[in-house]
Amino acid sequence: MGSKITIDSATMMNKGFEVIEAHYLFNIPYEKIEEIKEKWEKHFKPLIAKAVERIEKPQELTPGDCDLLMCGIIEPDEANSWVNYNNMMRDYRYKRECIDVVVSLYAQFIHLFASQVEAITVKILTEEKAVTDRFDRNSLYGTAVGKEKTIKELPSFKYYDKLYCIWNFIKHNSLSTFEKLKESYSECLDSETYQQGYLAIHYLNLTDELIAELMDGCTMFFKEYCELVFEENYEEAQWNYGAWFLDEVYDTIELIYNPMGIPSYI
Repeated sequence: MGSKITIDSATMMNKGFEVIEAHYLFNIPYEKIEEIKEKWEKHFKPLIAKAVERIEKPQELTPGDCDLLMCGIIEPDEANSWVNYNNMMRDYRYKRECIDVVVSLYAQFIHLFASQVEAITVKILTEEKAVTDRFDRNSLYGTAVGKEKTIKELPSFKYYDKLYCIWNFIKHNSLSTFEKLKESYSECLDSETYQQGYLAIHYLNLTDELIAELMDGCTMFFKEYCELVFEENYEEAQWNYGAWFLDEVYDTIELIYNPMGIPSYI
């Protein structure tokens, strides 16, 4: 007799997960974005708060710190002017350093999140054989050809697009990406003007509210996208895999126990 073929619960559970993912494409972005949300709440937000706390606040100067006054070279009123100026400059540098740390961490998260969203997009399109070895956003738009509306007409497309516009400005530090962001989503900017080649993160209005809006908005975009292009039902994607799932499981069991397809009556 040949070796005994067995199947355990772990094998079937893995198969179940594969089937779920293959059947409901929306579950791919949903799970990934939930992971990103958890990283934001558990790691990035606390890190931003602690990073600012670690920056040493400058000690306030007094006239006694002015060597020129101590040597009798300048008068007390001149020393007061020196103190006021230097305290103001030290405070400015401290605030500038805090801002640099905060916006850098925000920008790192935007890069992580946008990279994940693009990876999700490529995975979905690859699953549906809409792309091969090359991806651009036109590949995404092309999947809705012949549908009742275009991708850009989806209510939540603006969040997906806003993320890309911010990401491109951060990556390229160029006037063209600034103008695109200003034209479409000016609320994300802290300045009306930009000189090409300057660090983009200093011109962005990055906040916790913006991050939350982008994460929730991109989740909604993929929901609407999968409903439009693949006719997926969101509620079913969450809990109901029905007879289709069970049939797939039974077919897999049959393949393991009966790989030759021999009828049961033989």
